[in-house]
Amino acid sequence: MEALKQEKTSLMAICGMGGVGKTTLVKQIADQVKFEKLFDEVAMATVSQSPNMRNVQDQLAEQLGLKITKQTDLARAKRLYTRLTGRDKRILVILDDIWKELDLKSLGIPVKGECKSLKVILTSRSSDACRDMGAEIFEVNVLPKEEAWLLFKEVAEISDDFALSGVAKQVAEECKGLPLAIVVVAKALKRNHTPESWDRPLRQLRKDRMGNLRGVQDLVFLRIEWSYNHLGTDEAKHLLLLCSLFPEDYSIPIEHLVRYGKGLQLFRDTENLIDARDKVDLLVDELKSSHLLLNDAEKEDSVKLHDVVRDVCLSIASKDEHEFLVSNSGLGEKNSYTAISLILQDSNHDLLPFCKEYPRLRLLRLVVQSGELNLSEDSFVGMEALRAMELNNSSIEFPLLFKSEILDDRFPAEIGQLSNLKLLDLRVESSLHPLSSGILSSLKKLEELYLGSGDHLQLGRDKEEEIGCLKEISSISNLACLQIILYDLNLFLLSLQEFDTQRLSRFDIAVDNYERAMANLSINYQFRKSFELYLLDHGDEGLKKLFDPNVTSIVKRTENLTLDLPISSCLRNLVPDLGENGFTNLKKLRLDGGQYECLLKEICNGFLPSGCFSQLQEVRLYSISALECLWKGSVEPPSLCNLRSIEVQYCHQITTFFSQSALKCLVKLQKRKCLNYPNSKR
Repeated sequence: MEALKQEKTSLMAICGMGGVGKTTLVKQIADQVKFEKLFDEVAMATVSQSPNMRNVQDQLAEQLGLKITKQTDLARAKRLYTRLTGRDKRILVILDDIWKELDLKSLGIPVKGECKSLKVILTSRSSDACRDMGAEIFEVNVLPKEEAWLLFKEVAEISDDFALSGVAKQVAEECKGLPLAIVVVAKALKRNHTPESWDRPLRQLRKDRMGNLRGVQDLVFLRIEWSYNHLGTDEAKHLLLLCSLFPEDYSIPIEHLVRYGKGLQLFRDTENLIDARDKVDLLVDELKSSHLLLNDAEKEDSVKLHDVVRDVCLSIASKDEHEFLVSNSGLGEKNSYTAISLILQDSNHDLLPFCKEYPRLRLLRLVVQSGELNLSEDSFVGMEALRAMELNNSSIEFPLLFKSEILDDRFPAEIGQLSNLKLLDLRVESSLHPLSSGILSSLKKLEELYLGSGDHLQLGRDKEEEIGCLKEISSISNLACLQIILYDLNLFLLSLQEFDTQRLSRFDIAVDNYERAMANLSINYQFRKSFELYLLDHGDEGLKKLFDPNVTSIVKRTENLTLDLPISSCLRNLVPDLGENGFTNLKKLRLDGGQYECLLKEICNGFLPSGCFSQLQEVRLYSISALECLWKGSVEPPSLCNLRSIEVQYCHQITTFFSQSALKCLVKLQKRKCLNYPNSKR
């Protein structure tokens, strides 16, 4: 309502998933603006998935008291345009249920700015379609639990002292905050006053969700199924169905979608994992725009699937060429499943899909919450089509015939015979046997390698084997992503001599401090280029190795840089001493210790390199005893223009944070935290 009162807002869109209440909301808005007399006239038309433009024009014209007798499209549009702009009246036009970008001008509706007395509201499941039309987006989400209960009570005409309010609340909760489902279910139960008449729908909702409850399938399932069918590509549809294999309300890591999807060969035109990751990012954005996937408020690298959408997806999968099993009770009923995803309380083999014929099974995901699975090669007989597998808490005798592309968790020595392996992730909580020499060099197609820490995985049984393993890593020609923690600076430098790090598009490398590196270890897969170097115990001799060309080549490409230096460090600044070109890629910087006088220093004729720190978003500085200022000398945009957060602690000599020119660049600075800096002037 507030947006309607603002003069600058002329085109807005209410977006959300099917059944979330967009149409109901705009009808309430129409009634409210009439009551408040914000507009002289209100006209509303339904556009739908396959819009009939003339029908839309006729709907609007009728409510505006206009007759359109013209036959040509141009003449009809001109007639409606004249009516909307020709009188000194405030008019609100509502276009409901838009599925794709709509040419308002061809309809006869003035575009933004042409008529100040006209405002237009759109409703849609596609934020992208409305955004492409230039609309200001307002998202509508499912109702919080308390609001959902209030709506349910109102429609079902029950009160808090209703004898069956306990079971009624449980029924309301099974509607998962979706207004349309709440209204339909509440209406269906409106006249029920016996325990049995409430218990039966509750059992049905819990067992079959809403698919078999009378009235709900037509009103809720059908709308979400429309959204599914309207997705632009089969890839988006397959990815959404893949999400339904995870449990209800599960935080689905986007990286898992990448790995499963690549293993299942869901994505066209993806030659490698980098391509697959880019494709999944685009598809996730498309599904979010269609309000079929939700952001995970707690995990940036994860998404969520609304429970009702999940039910629809599982229903679609059961009717389509897919057959998914997500309930233990379905095991043994048929052998035509293409995907099995189960969470098991224990390792009772009677509940497991092993040693059974599943000729169509392509994905197997098992999570055992207690106990451990001990599986032999025979366990997988009858799963000839299997392409993606996740087994948690499992000890496996791997068949050498597996043509695996993705492998997580524990590994046997025979892993070297998996010639098609493209990704190897050994970041696990349990300890693994030392990685023997000769294994990694056999994985010719390996693109991504995640080695975790030496606490869980040792590179070789001794120093010689460790050097051999590092040389093998450098010899993998397709390697584009590497995560590793090393505890020997000299060993790291030795490994770089034969390693062309330029080919790494993603890396997370930490050297010489186990505890800190483990604390910062990226398990969320979102790292791009991260480098951590801990030289606290090395003195200036160790620091000189920081200037090794192989090290500086990594530092210059790094987006997330951590340096932990001895207090007696001879390094006085980052630019120009460490990187004279100015760290144009750096986004996060953490410095601990050292003798920096400033981070940026005037060089040449006083001008810094173009774009110096232009991408920098976050700075954290600790215990730098000689630091007097952060940025010294002249700084010009785009340098520092993306800096959002700065934290400075125990830098006692600091007197000035920024020069006057630097202050002008801090257009995005939101957070500044400073502790123990008694001499500061600015």
